[in-house]
Amino acid sequence: LLAGPTGARITYVLQPLATWVRESGPSEERAIFGELDGISNFWELYGDIATLETGRRYADALQVACKEQDIRFLDLSPVVAESVKDDDWLYVDRAHFTDHGTEIVSGLLAESLGLS
Repeated sequence: LLAGPTGARITYVLQPLATWVRESGPSEERAIFGELDGISNFWELYGDIATLETGRRYADALQVACKEQDIRFLDLSPVVAESVKDDDWLYVDRAHFTDHGTEIVSGLLAESLGLS
């Protein structure tokens, strides 16, 4: 509605939770997540959305909604999962990337959107 008259293109990009990318990350992520689990209630608050299956269902629903609105959609979860090595330290917690993770994801995002 707003983008059409300007010629702008909107893309909805779904940033993955760590648990949507792989079951277990490198030792650094496991150590940090273990510490965070001891001092927070992450699983109590987000456990129902943190599973890989829930992430896929959420992405599928978003893709349908975006298509109905003529908005491009990109689910970064499979893009990241297919592109990283087992020892790539991507997350500082289950939602936010490390500097290294940001470098990887920004490159993948640029490539996926045809900007590189």
